[in-house]
Amino acid sequence: MNGPFDAPSPPGSEFDLPALGARSVPSAAFDAPASAWNRAVDPAGTVDTLCARTEWLWSFHEVFLPARPLLCWQRGDDLLAFAASRVPGIGPVFEPIETHWLFGACLLGTGATRLLWDVLVALQRGQPAHAPRAVLVSGLVDAEPLLEQGAAVGLPVFGQTLAPVQLRSASLAGGIGGWLMRRSGHFRRRLRAGLRRVDAEGVTAERHCPSDATSAAELYERMLDVERRSWKGLGACGMAEPGSREFYGVMLRRLAAGGHARVLFARHRGHDVGFVFGGCVDGIYRGQQFSFDASWTHHSLGNWLQWQQLLWLTEAGAERYDLGPLMDYKVHWAEQELRSAAVVLRFG
Repeated sequence: MNGPFDAPSPPGSEFDLPALGARSVPSAAFDAPASAWNRAVDPAGTVDTLCARTEWLWSFHEVFLPARPLLCWQRGDDLLAFAASRVPGIGPVFEPIETHWLFGACLLGTGATRLLWDVLVALQRGQPAHAPRAVLVSGLVDAEPLLEQGAAVGLPVFGQTLAPVQLRSASLAGGIGGWLMRRSGHFRRRLRAGLRRVDAEGVTAERHCPSDATSAAELYERMLDVERRSWKGLGACGMAEPGSREFYGVMLRRLAAGGHARVLFARHRGHDVGFVFGGCVDGIYRGQQFSFDASWTHHSLGNWLQWQQLLWLTEAGAERYDLGPLMDYKVHWAEQELRSAAVVLRFG
């Protein structure tokens, strides 16, 4: 029988661990808007909430590394999800489903850390052919509980905490007025001046919440048309490039299936000149991409797009705007710093 590191076929019942009360779950069972995995995503237990969901994780798997078997376990409300792989010089590993940015979560539920150690002990001692030599766990609010529990399990294991992923987030408490009050006076003055310039050009906002694959695909083609005319598209480094193009397209489709997609276009004289899109779940919006025609570089259209998205979100009662990884410009838009921890476990 092939192990998970030898074949792309999904693992079967050999990964059930009845003595632990844990069962192996087919990964496809989690790939739905209201799946047990997505219902278990709790803002209190995750950092990058949208990227902890299957819209992000399973889209990455589908586009970038589809040959890796996914290993999923469930015990009560606690869930684990990893991908099986091999790393030169190390051997078989369990790694996050999304390995590029390490935004996604591997563990969900208050008892998921305990479940992980129970599974690892059971595999190391009872099913060594299926046991990893290393495990990379991402998306942790705090790495210490994982390391502390690992010290007590009796396995020869070395744990190393990686540099945290730094993210920026803005509170939307108090609506658009509350958000503005948390910005500096200099930022507010510059923002208002830029917004007036764009408004004077006659630019209007067009909002969309696609709810099916067809509408998502139509909107995505419009977004790609804008992206190709942006500085990123002209420089062949944006969302329209192979890999990124497929990734964001399938993610938008998944977001639309759950009613979570938010797409906003800047329109000028009947044409799309910019867009911003992301997903909003339970009042938390996570931006994904925004872009605009390069001919509008000196018109503050990027700020106008972000502002229009903020207006839309606050009108709908959203509570938080996650802007993703730290960049200089985001410091002015988002006052909160979030840190997502990751840990490497290596077994002797």
